[in-house]
Amino acid sequence: LNDDQHKTLDPVLKQAKDLLSIATTKRQYDIDAMCDRLESSMEKVGVPGFTANHKQIAKAVSNGLYLRDASGGYIKQSSVIDSNLKLVTDTPVDNSVKITWASDKTDVITNNGQVERPLKNTSVKLTATITYSSNDPKQSKDDKDADKNISFKKEFYITVKGIDIVSEITNLSTNGSSITVDFSRAKEESFVDSYRIIVSKNKLSNTAIIGEEVGTNGSTSKEILKDVQGNPITEGNTYYVYIMSVAKNNKISKKSKGNIISSYKTIVIPKN
Repeated sequence: LNDDQHKTLDPVLKQAKDLLSIATTKRQYDIDAMCDRLESSMEKVGVPGFTANHKQIAKAVSNGLYLRDASGGYIKQSSVIDSNLKLVTDTPVDNSVKITWASDKTDVITNNGQVERPLKNTSVKLTATITYSSNDPKQSKDDKDADKNISFKKEFYITVKGIDIVSEITNLSTNGSSITVDFSRAKEESFVDSYRIIVSKNKLSNTAIIGEEVGTNGSTSKEILKDVQGNPITEGNTYYVYIMSVAKNNKISKKSKGNIISSYKTIVIPKN
């Protein structure tokens, strides 16, 4: 049980224990009422009653289902995560209960819980479907048909933390015919494919401009001889300088995650 489930069940367990210690002084009505309350509380946290039918068992499992991290730890609704989930597909309560999962953004969280962090924080809805399918050879056809209609859905909302690949220009200098650009590395550089330095006479209106590539293993300083239009850096001009972080492709979809571009810094090339 997770922490929230303990908060639901533990007080009732204590009351039941207290009642049991003085059961000989209580009416049967009080004992029966306590038993009903205990059974109801257990069903809320995923434990079906001793006489529960197949539908009640599946419902109890649905009630008790929650999201877990890869090591099995409890993840609350609306949490922010940055690593894989463990999406359980069965339960020790009854091996005839089956659980399937569906993600509304499979390029961020797959149906088996693999997480691929996007550029920005992204909300994902996971839907669990709980069904019951018995392998009991003695089960009647009517009971098997009834089991086919047993289905419960439970929705979970989770936010996958975006990757921090922002880089910034730290310094600009010039010798009159070139611009030396210094920049900071991204905090989570393992998600960066490359950096690109963009030098332009105008503010950018198209972030698809490529610029000059700088590898993640290289220096964080580069001399630029030409602007993005291919013209030599010349005296008397003002230039806008950006650094773009190019994200590695999404491992799930194999598609580009996109780019993050810095704010610009300007440099004026003085006339000699």
